[in-house]
Amino acid sequence: MERKIIAYVEKHNMLKMKDKVVIGVSGGADSVCLFFVLLKLRKIYDLSLHVVHINHQIRGEDADADQRFVEELAKKNDVWITVVKKDVKSYAKECKLTEEEAGRKVRYEAFLQVFEMEHATKIAIAHNMNDNAETMLFHLARGSGIKGLCGILPVRNEIIRPLLCVTRDEIEDYLKSLGQKYCVDATNLLDEYSRNQIRHHILPLMVDLNAKSIEHMSETATLLKETQSYIEKNMEKAYKRIVKYENGQYLLKIDLLLMEDAIIQKELVRTCIYNLAGKLKDIDNQHIERILSLCAMTSGKQVNLPYGIIGCKEYEYLKLEIPSDKDKDFEVFIEGSGIYPIPGMDLFLEITIDNTFNKVHEIPKNDYTKWFDYDKICQTISLRNRRNGDYFQVNKEGGTKKLKDYFIDAKLPRDKRRSIPLLADGGHIIWILGDRISERYKITNTTQTILKAKIIGGKKNEY
Repeated sequence: MERKIIAYVEKHNMLKMKDKVVIGVSGGADSVCLFFVLLKLRKIYDLSLHVVHINHQIRGEDADADQRFVEELAKKNDVWITVVKKDVKSYAKECKLTEEEAGRKVRYEAFLQVFEMEHATKIAIAHNMNDNAETMLFHLARGSGIKGLCGILPVRNEIIRPLLCVTRDEIEDYLKSLGQKYCVDATNLLDEYSRNQIRHHILPLMVDLNAKSIEHMSETATLLKETQSYIEKNMEKAYKRIVKYENGQYLLKIDLLLMEDAIIQKELVRTCIYNLAGKLKDIDNQHIERILSLCAMTSGKQVNLPYGIIGCKEYEYLKLEIPSDKDKDFEVFIEGSGIYPIPGMDLFLEITIDNTFNKVHEIPKNDYTKWFDYDKICQTISLRNRRNGDYFQVNKEGGTKKLKDYFIDAKLPRDKRRSIPLLADGGHIIWILGDRISERYKITNTTQTILKAKIIGGKKNEY
């Protein structure tokens, strides 16, 4: 078995001469096997080894016994060791994670910390062929794409997995041949964890159907990795033509997107989602299909995804974003003359109520200063963003237009509509700041009191 692993290490260029390797050793069969394999490889590659053991403090005395076992193993073989103790149960509750997720996070953080502290070059993890099969089945049950079905990568950045070419049975047989003991984690025997259910029930059934099931799944994972690599190369080419990123949003040009094969369309959407959220754990094929279905819908239609992501059709684009706090409703009530902040902007609205108006005054004709007939205002004036039902008067005859329709006609992107400040008289919009005003509030020969509104604190184009 050692020769098989050494060949696998060479095939994937896992090690170089004089590498400094951090080894994750729990005390279980897999990690103890990895430890002894690396002792052999230490002679071939002149390696420096450093064991890291994490005591999850879940199993009380059993966990402490595992720690003592690993400490003695390292000492006996003249290998440096770092032990990290962490209350994983409490950490999981604090971070709202499952114990599985919390344990994995704690382990990898510990590995990386020692890796950086020791100026190491590799981190060796003891995943084997069974783990790979379990991962494939786990992702398959969750509705993963091809990438999830590729299983565990043999090399990812500084992380190497030399045991991915051997099964758990081979590992246990190897340790038996050495006369080497190992620890048994009782939690691995419980069905409380989803992976254990796969390990104890599903994989054995598959092996009963075909004794080589695990090996065949490993071969399939390799083929899928090759397929995924080909898809990614073509997706990257399409990404440069179809996707653009601006102001925290990913925009996909619909006509170009629809010219691509379905698999490339899905990979483009999946990539944008990953770029936004940094993960794809809760994203399945149905989410991707829902986003792509927007292509055939009218502008403004949207869907909600996990991680707070919103996808919508915006004219000729599909847009993906995680809305920020600036998209929330805001309202500032105008209570007379004064200077009022415009929420979400480094700008202010200066309000002056003046009852000395006469016809000789020259009314400003710029976009950032407007005068209105104050006596025509019926309700409390407010500075706010849009609400359902907002409208304004478009002509002297009293014709009105919904603000929503005005924004649509102007082809104003949906996400920008909520951030535009409005001066409002109830649901009647007096002024779309920086844009047009309602005919109702224009100054006439009978005007006696005027409301002067002026944007200050920045250039007029800043909003």
